[in-house]
Amino acid sequence: MRAVQTLEPEATDADGWDQELGFPPALRERRGQTRRVRIAVRGLDRDPDLARRVVEHLERRPGVQRATASALTGRVLVEIADDAMAFADVVADVADLELPALPGEDRPTHPLEPGPLVRSATRTVGAALGIGLLAGRRLVGAQGPPVGGTRPAAVAGMIGILQGFPSVRSGLRGLLGPDVADLAFTAASIVSLTLAGSPLGLALTGLEAFRLFTEARARRETWRGYEERREHTGSPQPGTVTLLEAGERTPLAARVVEGTGTAAGPDGLPVPVTPGVVVTAGMPLHGGPFLLELQSGPPFMPKPRSGLVADSVYDRYVRAVGPLSLAYAAATALITRSLARTFAALLLVNPRTAVLGAEAANAGASARVLRSGVTVVGTRPERHVRLPNVLLLDAPRVLTDGLELAAVLPLTESADAAEIRARAAAVAAAAGSPWGSI
Repeated sequence: MRAVQTLEPEATDADGWDQELGFPPALRERRGQTRRVRIAVRGLDRDPDLARRVVEHLERRPGVQRATASALTGRVLVEIADDAMAFADVVADVADLELPALPGEDRPTHPLEPGPLVRSATRTVGAALGIGLLAGRRLVGAQGPPVGGTRPAAVAGMIGILQGFPSVRSGLRGLLGPDVADLAFTAASIVSLTLAGSPLGLALTGLEAFRLFTEARARRETWRGYEERREHTGSPQPGTVTLLEAGERTPLAARVVEGTGTAAGPDGLPVPVTPGVVVTAGMPLHGGPFLLELQSGPPFMPKPRSGLVADSVYDRYVRAVGPLSLAYAAATALITRSLARTFAALLLVNPRTAVLGAEAANAGASARVLRSGVTVVGTRPERHVRLPNVLLLDAPRVLTDGLELAAVLPLTESADAAEIRARAAAVAAAAGSPWGSI
């Protein structure tokens, strides 16, 4: 728990007042004498000009020190002087500017949301305390579970059965909220396993929770590092003027105000860059330095999928095992007329193993890409980090970026490969030339 407090000393989800008043979700924290709030803004990812309007509106408010919008997370970060204004006023301003919701649109999670970290840390600590209690009883010579009888084990089994059906978990999370529902299940499961004297069940619960905790913590630390690297660069917004050096990329489409050089076009070949030219987003620049005015692209509307998404093996298994487990339990009850055997049938045949395995696999995939240097921002519900089946490249430049010249293929017989290479080297090495490293 100390690790949780260290990562986010005063972070909170705004105590739920934003949801009660219909405001967008907000995360708040304190950095010294500055208060910070991260507000979800619907439409940042589909209207490039919305970020500029939100930032300009917030920066006109007295007490706002800085505001930056990120289409990557769909949130705006607002820094407020201590006690200058209330968080609710800032969130209300943003709520008036965000775009209307589209049918079926949801809000992506933020890497710094404390919910996953707190839930996994609570489960880990609770399981460790339960194992410690059972170990302490063994040390003092106590035998058997803390509470006799089969009731604690039955309660633990019933909780496991309920957690194994995704429809039940989703319904309870929608009714009580994810934090309350998971905390209630976790507390009841750990207490019942402890009273039943099941160190194996507590160990499995603790290991599963610790796996989720390490992934959530690594994701937060990676995002913190990304924010620190972007601290002094600011967020790219249409209308702002930025200075780029040779080798840097323009974050948005931009008009060149000053500077000459070249840029790698979509086909990988160099294109001239002079004042007045508009370069597209992502172009690596050479020469310069360049003074660029960022441009705003047209807003777009997300289109529905052209076809149905094929169900995975996990989806088909969970959908089939749920009814089959209930049918198996009903058949067991009819044949044996025993409540104990019916309960045992439900314990043996249910989707819980697949659900827990999928959660652990998703956390493991996210942890692996984090260790490889990828910044995982977050995913929408039911979207996880996974190996893609198809990788689409928008331009040959993606394949040629960073490669060096290895061979020259003349297109006509009158040209000589050695002469072409010598001219290219002379152009690249010419002192004061605007071409840069070609």
